[in-house]
Amino acid sequence: MSSSPRVLYLPALLVCALILYETHRYVKSKLTQENTRASSLAQSATTIGSNSPIIQAAPGSTVSFGFTAEQVQVLLSEAFISQEKTLEEKYPFGFILFGLANGQIIYRSSLKSVKVEVDWAHARISIDASNHIADIVASFVVDTPTSHNMEFTNVGFGMNYKDNEASQFPFNIGGVALVVEVLDSKRGLFMLGFRQV
Repeated sequence: MSSSPRVLYLPALLVCALILYETHRYVKSKLTQENTRASSLAQSATTIGSNSPIIQAAPGSTVSFGFTAEQVQVLLSEAFISQEKTLEEKYPFGFILFGLANGQIIYRSSLKSVKVEVDWAHARISIDASNHIADIVASFVVDTPTSHNMEFTNVGFGMNYKDNEASQFPFNIGGVALVVEVLDSKRGLFMLGFRQV
């Protein structure tokens, strides 16, 4: 006795729908936890002296690696030119380079088959250089070839703050992994890349 293709597709669709629902619930739960953690982290950062190991970029803060917004744009352009081929091989769906200038996040996009809208004005980056840790909190919307308008609010993500070290988000979007990489820790340059899971 053979089953009709429709009978086989229905359980598969139900399983896919359940997985998407559970993933969304998990991500939403994690976002709430991370947002709470990131808020308390931003409120508790204190340092003494001129060699402060904690650097924060957020609305209303002043953070500087000693570069103006225009200089960060130049640094991002130089990083793009020197690493374009390598980054395109590692992140075939595209990438976004970003850096810090006087509390402002400056970026340069090279996206291919994904679209990303980041709320840069409200994104927050905290860097503890002495412990080589960075926390990034941002809201964004992602479109991939298979998932559309996936909205993430105040996603918190902790990572090692070491040159050329990549950290992958604990979830993927429609088979696309999100990866954050530190391009240059001395200049505060990062990369958000998109690759196949």
